[in-house]
Amino acid sequence: MKRSLPDPAATVHDIGDPAFATDERQRIVSWNRAAEQLLGYAAKAVRTRPCHEIVCGTDLFGNPVCDLDCTFTRMARRREPIASFEMCVRKADGARISVAVSALLLPDRDPSRWLQVHIFRPIGRDCETAALLGRLIGWAAATSRPGAPPDAPGRSLPPLTNREIEVLRRLAEGKRTESIADELCVSVATVRTHVRNLLTKLEAHSRLEAVTTALRKHLI
Repeated sequence: MKRSLPDPAATVHDIGDPAFATDERQRIVSWNRAAEQLLGYAAKAVRTRPCHEIVCGTDLFGNPVCDLDCTFTRMARRREPIASFEMCVRKADGARISVAVSALLLPDRDPSRWLQVHIFRPIGRDCETAALLGRLIGWAAATSRPGAPPDAPGRSLPPLTNREIEVLRRLAEGKRTESIADELCVSVATVRTHVRNLLTKLEAHSRLEAVTTALRKHLI
C-alpha cells in the first residue's frame, strides 16, 4: 500500500544542509534553519509561497531554471528521478550564490500529490563570472559552426589526452578545481597539473582562453 505524505517540517528539520520542501503546486511547505541562514529568508516569510518566487534559480550561464511549471515539477509528475545539478539562487539581500542541488520525491497515496525535498550545498562559484563565461563560450561555439571564418593557418597543437579533455569539458562548464577533482576522483594537485598542461598545449594564458580555443578547434 502506498504511504501517506510525511510531515513536511519533520522531513527537512533534521537535514544538516539547507533544505526545503514543496508540494505538487510548487508551494513551499517547509524551510529549515540552515536554509534560513544560507538564503536569509525566515521560514514564516516563505511558507506557502511558490518556490520559484523565492529561489529565482538560473543555470550557471544565467538562463532561468525556476518558473511556474519548471522541468523538475514535470519530472515529479512523471515520477522520474532527478539527478543532482548546479544552479545560482537568489538570497534575501539580492546577492546570488551558486549551489549544488539534490531533489528527493516523496509520493502520496493520491498520485496527484507529492512532496519534493530540495537540498542545497553551496559550491562557492561566482555566478556573475559563470554567466560571463557562458556568454563567451557561446560566442566561441558560434564562431566554430560551419560557415564561420576558419582560424588563421598555423602550426598544429599537440594532441590532448583523454583525461585532459575530461578536465577541459568541466572547465567549459565553469567548474572549479575542487569540483573537478571530486568528479574525477583525483587530487586537486593533479587537476592543476592537467590545467597547466592544457594551457601550454593550447597556447592559452587563462582557463577561459583555453576553453574558447578548444571550442574553435572542435576539441570539445
